[in-house]
Amino acid sequence: MANENPANTTAEQPIALNPKLTTITDVSDLNVKNIMVEIVWEKIDSVLSHVEGCCNCTKCRNDILAIVLNNIPSKYVATKQGELFSRINLSDIQNDINLSAIITSAVMYVKDHPRHEG
Repeated sequence: MANENPANTTAEQPIALNPKLTTITDVSDLNVKNIMVEIVWEKIDSVLSHVEGCCNCTKCRNDILAIVLNNIPSKYVATKQGELFSRINLSDIQNDINLSAIITSAVMYVKDHPRHEG
């Protein structure tokens, strides 16, 4: 009986790749962005203003941003209309509280583990 489970393939049974998925395409016209980058960046100042002793330098702010973005879902948009729609959907109080809590955790981590001297 042939091995029907793709997870059990061996060197003798290579997995066939879909050429459509492996073709490199031109992405020069791509205008997609993760709106969470801007939303988080805008909220970092507010959280930092409530935490004593956390450095506010660009390096620390970038570390906070990276930590938060790695712990929340991305929200990619391709148009201004998509951005506005997504921002409206993300603007409820519970989302704001959850995001503030994640940012606060990242701020506290960076405060305790700064990557620079001083």
